[in-house]
Order: sequence, then C-alpha cells, then structure tokens
Amino acid sequence: MFWVSLILQVWMVDSFFHEASMKTFEAKESVANNALFGYSISYESSNKRLIAGAPKGDVMGQVYTIEIGSESTQRIKFEYLEANLRFANKTRTQSWLGTSVAASDDFFVTCAPRYTEDKKIRYHRNDKRFVNYGVCGIEDKNSSLTFLKPMTTKDRQRNATELIERAMDNFGWSIKVMKPDGIVLIGGPSQIAGRVIVYEQAKKYPNKPPILINKNILLNDPVRFNFGYSITYGNFFGDKSVEYAVSTTYGDVGFPKVYIFNSKYAHINTLVHDEIGTLFGGCLCTVRLSADYDSLLIGAPLYARTAYESDTGAVYVFQPNSDTSPTFTLKKIIKAKTPGGHFGLSIANLGDMDGDGRDEVAIAAPYENDGAVYIYTGKALVSEPEKYMMKIKPEGFQTFGLSLATLWDYDDNGSNGLAIGAPESNKIAILRSFASVTVNLRTEFPILQFDSHKSDENISFKVILSVVYPKKAKNVTADIKVTAELTDGKSKFVNNPEMGIYTYTQSLNDKLSSYNHSIPVKVVIPRKDVFQVISYKITVELMEDPMKIPFDPSRVLLSESSTLFEQDTKTSSRCTGARCMPNLEPTLTTSLMDKYIIGSTEREYFNISVFNSGDNAYAPCIKVEARGVRILKASKDCVLGLNEEFICSPTIAVLKGHTWNIPNMEMEMNTLKSEDYNIFIKYDLYSHCDDTTDRKTFENPIKLYPDLNFEIKGQSNPSDIINTTVNELKDFQKQIKHVYTITNDGVTNWVDLQFQISFNHSDHINVFNSSALVYPESGAIQCAMKNVSEVIFACTFSLNRKQKAQIHISIELLKDSFGTDDEDSTAEIVTNLYLVNFAKYNVASDTFLSLSTSLHISSTRVALWIIILSSLLGLLLLIIIAFIMYKCGFFRRNNREKLEGLKESVHRQSVYRKSMRASMLAAAKSNAEENSELILNDEDLQSE
Repeated sequence: MFWVSLILQVWMVDSFFHEASMKTFEAKESVANNALFGYSISYESSNKRLIAGAPKGDVMGQVYTIEIGSESTQRIKFEYLEANLRFANKTRTQSWLGTSVAASDDFFVTCAPRYTEDKKIRYHRNDKRFVNYGVCGIEDKNSSLTFLKPMTTKDRQRNATELIERAMDNFGWSIKVMKPDGIVLIGGPSQIAGRVIVYEQAKKYPNKPPILINKNILLNDPVRFNFGYSITYGNFFGDKSVEYAVSTTYGDVGFPKVYIFNSKYAHINTLVHDEIGTLFGGCLCTVRLSADYDSLLIGAPLYARTAYESDTGAVYVFQPNSDTSPTFTLKKIIKAKTPGGHFGLSIANLGDMDGDGRDEVAIAAPYENDGAVYIYTGKALVSEPEKYMMKIKPEGFQTFGLSLATLWDYDDNGSNGLAIGAPESNKIAILRSFASVTVNLRTEFPILQFDSHKSDENISFKVILSVVYPKKAKNVTADIKVTAELTDGKSKFVNNPEMGIYTYTQSLNDKLSSYNHSIPVKVVIPRKDVFQVISYKITVELMEDPMKIPFDPSRVLLSESSTLFEQDTKTSSRCTGARCMPNLEPTLTTSLMDKYIIGSTEREYFNISVFNSGDNAYAPCIKVEARGVRILKASKDCVLGLNEEFICSPTIAVLKGHTWNIPNMEMEMNTLKSEDYNIFIKYDLYSHCDDTTDRKTFENPIKLYPDLNFEIKGQSNPSDIINTTVNELKDFQKQIKHVYTITNDGVTNWVDLQFQISFNHSDHINVFNSSALVYPESGAIQCAMKNVSEVIFACTFSLNRKQKAQIHISIELLKDSFGTDDEDSTAEIVTNLYLVNFAKYNVASDTFLSLSTSLHISSTRVALWIIILSSLLGLLLLIIIAFIMYKCGFFRRNNREKLEGLKESVHRQSVYRKSMRASMLAAAKSNAEENSELILNDEDLQSE
C-alpha cells in the first residue's frame, strides 16, 4: 500500500526576545518621582543610543540620551526654551518638553507642546494674551537642541475661528521622522481643528518655515477635531512613492478618520470609522505584509467588544486594494480580551524577525494591570487565529508599554531589540533578540527499479537542508540535529541496522546555503508486481535552546516558515523492461461555465483524471497550482508543497489500463475582481516523482468576464436652464456643478474604474479653476486633468458590488467671456462621462451619460414696441377700473344726496365744538385773573 507524502511545518519560534537578559534604566535621583521618564522613547541607530523624554521632570521638561552599551545618561539642553522660561511666571503650567521624541539614523526631534507665553495678538502694545505656543527642537552639536522655526503667520491663521486662536498652536504631541530622507512631520492636535506641519530638510535648514498639510484637505471632507493625533508614512500603493497617514480620533462629527496624503501632500483618500468613542487612530503604524506594498495598522485603544466592557482595545489591519487605486480594505481586527487594558495605545514595527518577508509588531496594553506587550508575527496579522507569539509582562513596572521603540540591528546580528517605556514607574526596559534562520528539509531518492532476481539491495538517499540566513548577521552559531527513522519494519539502516534510527548533527556556523548528507539503507525486494520499498520519517531540531542559556547575539532561532519534518513511503513495481515506462494521459474538467462572470459564485471546482496506457506507474505524481485564485481544499491524495502548489500522489500504483482520479479541487472565487482576466490551472505530471526529467506540463486557461451592470444618473446644479444677463455674469463668479451618481448593480467588485469627463468646446469655461472629485462611500479622490486643451479629467477609483460613488464636476465660468454680442442667446455647458477601460473586455468605449446646462442670456435694453405695448396695457387697465366703479353705482344721484346729508351733519358737530371751546376759554381767563400767575392772550389761546 502506498502512503501520501506529508510535509509539515513545525513552529519552532516561541519568542524572539531574551527576557532573562532584560535591562532596566531608571530615572536619575535628581529627576522627580513623577517625571514620567520614558513617556516617549526613540532610537538613534548610528550612535546606538536611546532618546527618552521625561515631560514632568521640571517646569520645562527633560530629554535624555542613553548609551545602552555603556549605560551613560546625558541630559539634552534646549537653550531657546530655557532663555524664555527665565522671564516666565513660575506659576504657569509645565511645558512638557519630551512629550514626544522621534529619531532618524543620526538625529532626533523633540517638542514642548504645552509651552506658554504672553503673546501680543492685537495692535495695542499692552494687549497680550496667555497662549499655548508649542516649541520644537532638532538635535545639534554639544548635546543641545536647535530651535525649529514655526509655521508662518498666514498658515497659523488658517481655520482660526477666534482672534486668540491665530496665535496658538501646540505642536509636538506627535512626531514622525521619515527615514532615510529626514523629513519631519509634527502634529498639534488640540488647538482649533488640529494641524500637521512638515519640515522637508529639518537638519539642514532648521530656520526654514514648515509646510502646513491642512490647507490641502478637500473642502468636502472637513476636519473639526484633533487632526494630527498620530502620524505615519509608507509605500501603501506600490508606486515607489511615499504616502502619509494622519489621524483625527473624532473627525468632524465624532466619527474617527484617517486622512491619506500623497508625496506632494495632496489629500487623496480618507478612512472613516463607523464607531464613536473607540479612539480609532490613537496610534498608526506602517508594516510590510507583502512584497509589493505596505499595510496600515490602526489602534483603537478604547474599543469594547461588548456593552459590559470598556477600553479593552483593538488593532485594525488595513491593506491597499491595488497598486494604483488609493483605497484600503480592512483585512482583520485583533481584539484584546482584558477590559481597561487600552490594547493598541502604542504599536511598534519590529521589522522582519523571522525571514518570511513580513514584519513583526509589538502591541502594548499599558493599563492591563501594570501593563503588557504582545508580540505578533507578520503571518498572524493576516491569518487566523489571532494568536500572539509572546507576551512580555515583567514585575515591578507600571504603565508598561505606554511607549515603544525598535532598536534597529542593535546587536549586529540581523535582528532588532525592543525598548519599552513604563513612565509611571520612571523606568525603561531593554530587550535583546535573536535572529532567525529558515531551514527547509527535503529528500532525494534514486529511481527505485531493481533486478527481479535479488531479494535485497543497498540504496542511499539524501537529506538536504536549505538554509536562509539574516542578511546583516555577522556570525551564526547553531547546531542542527537530524533524526531519520524507518517505519516499514523491513528496511534497515546500513550503519545501524538494529535500532532503526539514524541521527547526525549539522553545524550552520559556515553559513552555507545548503547541506547534504547521504544515508545508506538496505531494502527488501519481494516478488510482487507492486511493492513497498521503504517507509520513513525525518525531523530537524535545534540542538540547544538559546532562550535557556546566557544571551549570545550569534545564536539563532529556527523561523516559523521552516520545513522541519517529512514523512513518506516509496514504492516500486516489476515491469517488462529494465525500467517501468508508464504512459499517463491527463484530462481536466471544471465546473466553470464557458463565459464565467466574476463574482457570480463563491466556489468552483476542477477535477483531473489520469489514464495509464503504459507500464505500471508505481510512483507517479502531479504538482498542481491555480494562478489567479487560491485552492481552498484539495483532494485527499494531495498535500501543500513549499511553493504554494499541491503535490498529489495516488495511494496505490496506477496499473496499466487504469485511471487515477483527483477530484474536488476547490477554488476560492469570491476574491476575484475586475482586474482579473484569466485563471490558469497549471499542472506538471511525473511518471516517477523523483525523476524530474520525466515531466509533462499542462496549462488550462479560463477566461473571466466582469459584470458590466452599472446604473448612472446625472443632475445639473443649480438647474438645467439658467436665466441670466451679461451684467450678472460680469458682477458675480458663476459656478455650475454637474453630479454623476454611479451604482454598481452587478456582482463584480471593480478595481481601478477609469472614467473620463470631457467638456464641450466652450469659450466660457475657466479650465484651470474647474475640477472633478470622486466621492466613494468614504473619503474623496481628486481627478487628474488629463488634457487641458480639450478639458478632459481622468478619474480612477474602485467600486465594489452594490456600492455607489458620485463624481462632482465644478465648472467655473469666465467672467470676461460674455459681452453684448452674447445677449439674447443661449450658451450650452455640456459634460460627457465615458468609461474608458471596457476595451479590455472587447466592449467599445461609449458615452454613458451627458449633462447639459443652458445659460439663457437676456438683453438689458428695452425695445420701443415693448414700451408702446406696456402703455396700451396700462390705459386698458384704467378703463376697466372706471367701468367697475360705474357698475357699482359710485357716480349715481342718490349717492350725492347722501353725501350732502353727511356734510350737514358734520357742520352741526363743528358749531357745537366751537361753543364748547368758547366756554372753556372764559373759564380759563377768570382763573388767570384771580391767581395772577398765568397771563394768557385771548388771541393766542384762540389760535391754539
């Protein structure tokens, strides 16, 4: 009976860091007990020293350099800040120098974000306000800091809502230094809406004003709170250029956001979190999880899994969608389990520690009891389950992990150390690490074809160890133990026939790429047509565990991507000639339709059947791979090989005239997108698996088709028809907006949809002030001007099924392009929307939709015929009114008699009022003569 080869991967790396050799640096006795020493830490690799901040060390704050090898500690001076504080009010709040530190290879930057002073903000010389200013410095000679010039007054006043805000900022709560360029980004998240500034050559030109990123944020995606809470950079979209990520943990209405900027600081996308209060964006970290681009880790330390927990914490893993579309997809959420731990408050990229091409990370939960730091491999960040490799939680620390720093290649062994700050205990812990080597085990057997007259024969097979070493490792100390065991009960080791176990030790100190060792075996040849020759298993292990001995930087670990175990059975068959000559003919069938629509199914299958028309095939195999999709499940005859292909071998020999079936190879189809044009099922067929010269290669391409089901609607704003005049167009800057709404009603997830917008040839359009923006379900993407002369914008974005996006086209009209010649005419402003990449699918490009806005331009002059007509209409209106009054009896005689009666009644009332007035006058005169105080003139009184 035949056995299927088993290739198992043994995870040998339990941890990278040697906890037994951990060093602890404590603040000096002169530093206050609550100085928060280690609140921020960073590593300057060229000088092999740690930079540590103690923001409450004194009224200014303190920054120290620590020579890790000599344990020498030195305080850094900041003369600019010290000089200003000599004249400051001693009762003011601390400046918090050292709140954040960030180092490049040969310099570091730190800030005092709470520095305050009396600053004149109005023209009156005595009108000063107590403002938070924020001061930053860059490392200079003689253990001091050089003052970094703040941003310009114009930039400071951007987004200010009150006068005092124009003088305030608090830069320095977050700092990021980009290696090796030396670009420095500094965040000030707590004043106004928050700001981020960039010093492009800070070390060379510290007196040059920085660039303000905020002014490039798209107006339709505003920031209202703490922009600049965390900052990172990376090559996220595979174009060899850098992109920047900046977080705001409250966004504009409470929902956190992470803004993405390109290398020219243009805002290109926004990630929006759908939960309030998680502090999503509290920490940003860039990691390399694939060969082509970086991924983004976003900490949410206040995340809670249930309503009964609080501040548990989580880390979100985002990966870019493609090389050209500036969008991300959430791949995984790593959720902590301890409430109150603030998991994800700090994250550090540890680099590729195990040689698998993916970075490892440290994630801290500084309030999990007294603090803990978790180490995750790059593989664990993208695969299930969410299992950490190592948990670091020593005794005697508080807020352990509030700050993290990677010690890049500290021991010259190709691996990185880790510094962990515990500021509430004024301590910093230093852990050293071991490098990893990748060891892959494989065997080579001869062709097992024997003389039928013999009962036994000696053969030798090779054990081959392929080794990949860390690139920067100067020395490697490791001994590998190889154990081979025969399990068939008949074959024997020639050198140790009784025990059935063969061991040897292989040293890796010479750093060879491959080590070969031959093992002689005596095998039994039974008199059968098909028979088993040998059954074996081989294991590889490290002779001495580096974790259990004093730290030696040359010691190495075996990486988790190593192949350290192999188990197999080799068979043979009697044939008519000196060697068996099978004739194997494969046939492939699939469940895929002739015209497969991308996204229409989640799983599809293919089967391979192999018919043998020649001699018995006692050791055939097929190596199968699917290019373009992943094989989720394979037939029971198949195992996963080293290069992501499946190796399939029959459980029994394939006799002449028999068929070997490999059924139900399951393919994952729901990961396909519009950019996938074909699936290739490739397989290599071997008559004998150990004879690589006897190979037949087959490749079956399967063409894929995307679903082209889009619904596109358009709307012109303010309306399709606008009535205006030449004077109005000259006095006001007119802007027209065309809005296209695109909905993906199909089943295909589209990547890099390429739309073009063309304008009609109108002399009234201000090309350079017109723009086009795409609004997917989150963020905004600027469309590029592709052709100025023809006014064409190109928009590229992704659109998954059932999602919609809007394209907003803002068209500005030239004020000086309208004259008297345009009066009494209509100007048409037309945009056309094209989808241009359908040609890849043999579908012609076509205009999906056109929008038109008509400007009806009226004349400001009034024609003579209009005046005559208006006069005639007015005269006619008067005649109609007179006729109505006549019909109502207004001019009749009885009405005049009533009018005369009314006049007589009014006359009698007037006579009565005059007699009463005379009586009152006489009484007044009498009183005046008696009192002699008031003399009234009769004529004056009568006049009154």
